[in-house]
This record gives sequence, structure tokens and C-alpha cells, in this order.
Amino acid sequence: MEPKHAAYPALTESYPDNVALLDGIFRVEENFDLIKKPLKIGKDEMTLYYIDGFIKDTVMMKLMMSFLALQDLTTATEEQGGVGTLAETALGKPHLLPALRFCARALPYVETDVITDTAMAVQMVLSGAAVMLGS
Repeated sequence: MEPKHAAYPALTESYPDNVALLDGIFRVEENFDLIKKPLKIGKDEMTLYYIDGFIKDTVMMKLMMSFLALQDLTTATEEQGGVGTLAETALGKPHLLPALRFCARALPYVETDVITDTAMAVQMVLSGAAVMLGS
């Protein structure tokens, strides 16, 4: 029997809508265990969601410092070299290619994934991973 997920609205290509959606699901104003960390990176924005104590503070601080060293979120995605595998991964979902490029070039972390399923994003946070939304 497959586990049943709550019926959440889908994530969209709208950063503000996605932030509002996850804010509502996680009830960030009422939930002191869940950390919402918005970051301004050049002209772009990024929001991280994770549970306090599930992710080591030093690892998260290093990630945030790495992100803040970027000029913006798109610089890391505009380079064209070596994206053949990424293009194949995004086959049929070209809107994912910038996120895949960002993960490949700007995330100094081994275990990353690009997802579009809201229920999976919620499950990942509740399982101890961090979820990142970017403009």
C-alpha cells in the first residue's frame, strides 16, 4: 500500500507564491522548531526551510556563506559548458534546467535534488533535509 500524502497545491514557477505556500504549510509564524531563512543574493532571493537541530549549524552556515558569495542566482546557471547530462536529466522539463545547473555549479554539497512536488518538499523537511526556493 502506498503512503498517502496530503493534497497540497503544486509548486509553481512563482517564487513568492511558493514561499507563501510553504509558509502556510509549515506555519512558520507559529512553529519555533522550523527555520525559515530568507537570503538576498544580488537582485535575487532565496529561502531555506529546515528543522532546527536536524541540520548542523556549521554546515548550514557554510552553505549560506557560499550562497552569499554569489553575485546572483543566475550567474551560476548561465555557463554553458558541461550541461549535456543536465539537459538529459531535464528532458521534458526544460524549466528545471536552471535549478539543475545551480545545484551542479553553486551547491558545495553532494546530496542535492531538484523537485517540484510540494508533498515531497514537505516530507524532505520533516525528514531532516533542507528545502531551498529561489527566485
